[in-house]
Amino acid sequence: MRTQYYGMLSEVSNLDRSILACSKCPNSLVDYDWLPISYFGDIQHANAWTISINPSAREFTDAKGEVLTGTAQRFARLADFSGVVARGDIRQSETASALAMQDSVLRRAPYRPYFSKLGNFLGLAVGQVSIRDGLDPFVRGIEKRKQRMLFCHLDLVKCATRVPWSKLDRGKRRLLIDNCQGFLAQQFDRTPKVRLLLINGRTALTEIEPVLRDFGLRATSMPVELATTRCELISGTIDRQRRFIRVVGWTANVVNQQLRTADIILLAKAVHQAMS
Repeated sequence: MRTQYYGMLSEVSNLDRSILACSKCPNSLVDYDWLPISYFGDIQHANAWTISINPSAREFTDAKGEVLTGTAQRFARLADFSGVVARGDIRQSETASALAMQDSVLRRAPYRPYFSKLGNFLGLAVGQVSIRDGLDPFVRGIEKRKQRMLFCHLDLVKCATRVPWSKLDRGKRRLLIDNCQGFLAQQFDRTPKVRLLLINGRTALTEIEPVLRDFGLRATSMPVELATTRCELISGTIDRQRRFIRVVGWTANVVNQQLRTADIILLAKAVHQAMS
């Protein structure tokens, strides 16, 4: 039996199974052997989220496209479970196994090219300090005004797509988002500890901001003057039944974009101020 991490255990179990069993999208868009990823990290104790679009194929494969196995494997695949031929056949014990891999992935086998860079920026933006290990915000947490902020990462779309998001046409993107955003809404309502949402990069912000507005986000935007690129920052608050969550997003991409150190520091300061 999986331990409770948000809401009532029966509700959580149903939500988790619904995500893992989801088959709404056509097989031409998603690989059904790669199971959906509900979250990355310790969702039970996290009080802050980073949100992006969808998992990369690199969460399941190496640089050559070979499927990760053994200690290198990050997430569960359909092929891992004996006698299971479709997502809808996944049993409770297998759901628990898949979730355990999600819980532990950032301690066990993180995709460092993404999470270390993002975590280093979080150290500057949230704690205003340089951190030794970029995974610390997701694994140990960082201090912000005498409060420890522990981050969990979630994606709007839970499945890795067969081709990168940037190469999908608008209709396919819309289909994926429409099919998946209800899951994010349910996760959002079942994580009462969360008080901060951060969104990195123009692509993520473009897709996620409208969804958060449906959740009740009221936000304003402002330019951030960087030397190497134009950057817009949005900040606001979600009032979800008198539960207030701060939201900050920025169009520069601190993971995939080549930003100067001075620009990263400037952006981190702007994000820190917007969180106040």
